[in-house]
Amino acid sequence: MAAEPKKKPTLKTISYMTGLAVTTVSKALKDAPDIKASTKERVKLIAKEIGYRPDAAGQRLRTGKTHVISLIIDTEEELFSMSSDIITGVTKALRGGAYNLVLAPYLHDDDPMSALKLIVESRSADGVILSGIESHDQRITFLSEVGLPFITHGRSNMGVEHAFFDFDGKSFAADAVALLAKLGVDRACLISPPTQYTYSQYLQEGFQKGIDKAGLESRMIFFDHIKLSIDKITESVTEMLKGKSPPQGLVCPSASVAVGVIGGVEAAGLKVGKDIQIVAKQTPTNTLRWFGRKVYSIEEDFTATGFELANSLLALIKGAPVLDHQNLSYPENVGFCVLCGKYDCASVADECLLKS
Repeated sequence: MAAEPKKKPTLKTISYMTGLAVTTVSKALKDAPDIKASTKERVKLIAKEIGYRPDAAGQRLRTGKTHVISLIIDTEEELFSMSSDIITGVTKALRGGAYNLVLAPYLHDDDPMSALKLIVESRSADGVILSGIESHDQRITFLSEVGLPFITHGRSNMGVEHAFFDFDGKSFAADAVALLAKLGVDRACLISPPTQYTYSQYLQEGFQKGIDKAGLESRMIFFDHIKLSIDKITESVTEMLKGKSPPQGLVCPSASVAVGVIGGVEAAGLKVGKDIQIVAKQTPTNTLRWFGRKVYSIEEDFTATGFELANSLLALIKGAPVLDHQNLSYPENVGFCVLCGKYDCASVADECLLKS
């Protein structure tokens, strides 16, 4: 005989187990101010232990809330960003709370508005996280007009006030050039993301600021989405380094790009850390150390970014002012050597503890 299906825990189940009224249990789960903190803690602990989940359909009918936030991501962005880490950070922020995450990926040749329009028309999310922000991004205008709470991973330059969380790319590029100058580089090159993205513009501004301050020669290489591959980066860097007056230092906006650059340096018959210096932006996982090359890095924690994006969006859904959620992040230390684990190790006897 087949076993009877296990009944789904309800508010009445928690009420029975705690000896509290159903209304008290409901208020405790909603963090009502008139319920004691100890009572809230006890109710939430029991709810977690028995696997209680609110009835989403019922809640939506009563409150108009879906208790869903949507992360809209371009599937072809991964070379210049770390979408999986951002998803991890968002998930951590939502863990144990009332909200769930729904991903809305789209291909680059799709209409970026299609996913947004579907969410708005179906009322399938209470808030949205956008990535891959362009200088004049129609998605920002649309969401501002319809009044759906949203936050962007990155900034725009369109005169519309909106919430954002961003890495200070201008400081990254300026500091990367300063480090290259300290390493004795006279000619530097920025490997830039597609120019329509705002963070590409900040990288260019910071790079040029660093170049002007250090008095170096410079050039930039831009990649559009069609050419956005490690193989293409390797090919372009190889060709550049075999040309006339090649750069001696390269600035990379991600670890993935740095992998392509390393390949290009070596294909040109040169040695990373000796003939060519590389400064890259990468995550705390320090992926580049596995390549055994002397590369300097400046850290961007995408998991922390996802965490901050989600927490800000939850606050916006509750009515927090947009201007309270416009934040930049940047690490305190720069010039981390991925081989020896020290900052600016070249300033110590001009060598790395683990020579490349």
